[in-house]
Amino acid sequence: MARRALASGVCVGGLAALPFALHFLCMSPVHDMARASEAQMQLRHLQTAVALHALDRGDCPEVLGVLATRGYVADSEPIVDPWGHPVEYRCRQVEGGRAVTLASRGADGYSNTSDDVRVEQRVSW
Repeated sequence: MARRALASGVCVGGLAALPFALHFLCMSPVHDMARASEAQMQLRHLQTAVALHALDRGDCPEVLGVLATRGYVADSEPIVDPWGHPVEYRCRQVEGGRAVTLASRGADGYSNTSDDVRVEQRVSW
């Protein structure tokens, strides 16, 4: 009987509550803050890779995927933020070089909202 209750999720005490607790922790503001910190580190890493590419090749990469094919980042998977959204990338001409912007859309998945994570850097060579 206890095994059937556990399997069906009827049992609230003991181990049956563990999946709920894990789900709650994964949906908590603390978890979102941890993902935002992870996104910030990821974007800084990509920012360094873009700058190295620019120094080596004289220009920004066309797309972020080029960084993996040319060995600037690991070629393990698509470049996505901790929420699974594609990292936004922009390299534009400014006086004296280029301005590189990398951004994560954050937990809500929409650009230009309060939970976005963004890094910007001027690159000159």
